[in-house]
Amino acid sequence: METLIERAEGDPDQTANALWTLGLLGARGVEADRVKETLIPYLKDPREEVGLDDTTRGFVFHALRDVTGRSFGKDPASWRAWWDQTAGNRAE
Repeated sequence: METLIERAEGDPDQTANALWTLGLLGARGVEADRVKETLIPYLKDPREEVGLDDTTRGFVFHALRDVTGRSFGKDPASWRAWWDQTAGNRAE
């Protein structure tokens, strides 16, 4: 898990694959809370700053849907609001 997180954060060439793999693991219950904590910061509104390409952002949204069982589409604000509301209950 740590290696994937480090790759996602440290190597732009590996970010997409690392995030996708984290999503697969989290969806299978492998450190799901840790996966969510890792993915949420990647949900920046594309108007706020240049960051992830569309494919990588899509991996983040897909992974969060799979890990959480929730679906807020590709709306980073909705995902962040959900995250903030569930701060006391990360198992949700």
